Amino acid sequence: MSKKIVIIGFGLIGKALKAKIDKVPGWNILHIVDKDRTFSASGEALDSFNPESPRLDLLIPEGCDLAFLAIPTYDKGETAYCYIRYAVERGIPVVTCEKGALSYYWTNLEKFMGKIGYSATVGGGTRLLPYLKQRVHGRDDVVVHVVVNGTLNYIFDEMAHAGRSYGEAVEEAQRLGYAEPGATDYLQVLNGEIKDTVMKTAILFNACMKKSKTMRPDDVSLKLLEKDDLARLIKESKNRRYIVSFLPPGNEQENDIIGGFEYECDGWRISAGFQAINSNPLFLNWLPRGVNNSVLTYEGDFGEDGIYALSGPGAGSKPTTASMIRDAKILLGFGKH
Repeated sequence: MSKKIVIIGFGLIGKALKAKIDKVPGWNILHIVDKDRTFSASGEALDSFNPESPRLDLLIPEGCDLAFLAIPTYDKGETAYCYIRYAVERGIPVVTCEKGALSYYWTNLEKFMGKIGYSATVGGGTRLLPYLKQRVHGRDDVVVHVVVNGTLNYIFDEMAHAGRSYGEAVEEAQRLGYAEPGATDYLQVLNGEIKDTVMKTAILFNACMKKSKTMRPDDVSLKLLEKDDLARLIKESKNRRYIVSFLPPGNEQENDIIGGFEYECDGWRISAGFQAINSNPLFLNWLPRGVNNSVLTYEGDFGEDGIYALSGPGAGSKPTTASMIRDAKILLGFGKH
């Protein structure tokens, strides 16, 4: 059966999405929305619009079967939220990799989650969210550690194992498309990625652990890095990785963390930052290499129910869009979770 698709955003992710959609039999792109214009699937310019007050009824028209949202987080997710809310209120599923809308507006969108594919918002192509949701599933005896930013992991993995300097590692991350290209303030590059982890942490908590209270990025007091912090991180690069930890009631962890935040929500103690690897024996054999993301769960009293891990590419257009396509097929009834 033919499906009519709209792509909103045509950067690296949008272009990779189009290439994959073109290979799916029966999926037809109605148009592509990019900045202030719409384009046909062949690239022909169609109509212009005012991005400050777009006609959503034209951008996501009646009869559309699904919309892919592949825009960056411009703000606190307001732009993405408007697109998502408009579509799902009309019964049109949305698949998104944008993080702001779900991290800041989870409460508003929660009743529509059955129409939203959001696996690519955390973990890239890893499908970390559905995996962790299944593992935790309302339990309060699971310790969770997560690497949710492939760029930060890549930079420090390159320094620790490839012998690169900090500047070389950042430049390579930029060349490969993992970090913002052209940025010369390398401290700002790290802080930008740290801000990204707060949104991902909020989505992860709300999707997998929330019982009554929703986590929002604004709830967190985030400590960004300063020059002295960066100097220490470079010196200790072999023993530091950016890890987010979720501790249920009754669990303690001695935190030796640079940057990030500590926060309590719904009984969970959440900490994030450049943790010392040698502070936890579980980290030594678990931490992912390169740009990968990973989640580690330590389940039951003293781990009696087992220790489990999932790893996979946390950045890159191809893994991310592969996960988005899988979400789309599930929402359209072509597959299972």
